[in-house]
Amino acid sequence: MEDLPMRNFIKLKTATLLMFLALFSIPLFAQPGQGQGRGRQMTEENVIERVQRTADSLNLTDAQEKKVQEFEMEFFRKNQKMRENFDFETGDREAMRAYMMKQREERDEKYAKVLTEEQMEKYIQMQERRQQQMRQRREEESEGQRGRGRG
Repeated sequence: MEDLPMRNFIKLKTATLLMFLALFSIPLFAQPGQGQGRGRQMTEENVIERVQRTADSLNLTDAQEKKVQEFEMEFFRKNQKMRENFDFETGDREAMRAYMMKQREERDEKYAKVLTEEQMEKYIQMQERRQQQMRQRREEESEGQRGRGRG
C-alpha cells in the first residue's frame, strides 16, 4: 500500500511528459520542409500513375500512351529543374506562373498532335476539372490560413 502514491506519481509524470512531447511535436509535422512549396513533391512514379489514369480515361492506344508518357516526363523534368532553382520565399511568382502556363500550352499542343479530336475534347475537360479542383483547394487553404494566428 505504501508504494501506491509512488506509482500514481510515476503515472502522472509519464502522462505529463507524453502530453508535453505530443503538444510540441505537432508543429514540426505541420510545417512544409525546405523547398517543398505548396503540397507534396511530385515524383516520376506519380507522373507514370497519372499517365496511366489519363490513358484509361481517354482509351489511348499503346502508341498514344507511350507518346503521352514522353510528353509528361519531359514536362515533369523541365519543371523540376525550374522548381529546384526557384526561391519560394522571394522568387518572382508571376514569372514562374507564366513559365508554367507556357509549358502547359506546349504540352497540350503535343497532345493535340497525338490524340483524336474526341480524345482531345475529353482531355481538355479533364484539365479544366483539375484546374477547378486546384483553385478550390487553394481557396480552402487560404480560408484556413486566415483564421490562424489571430487571438
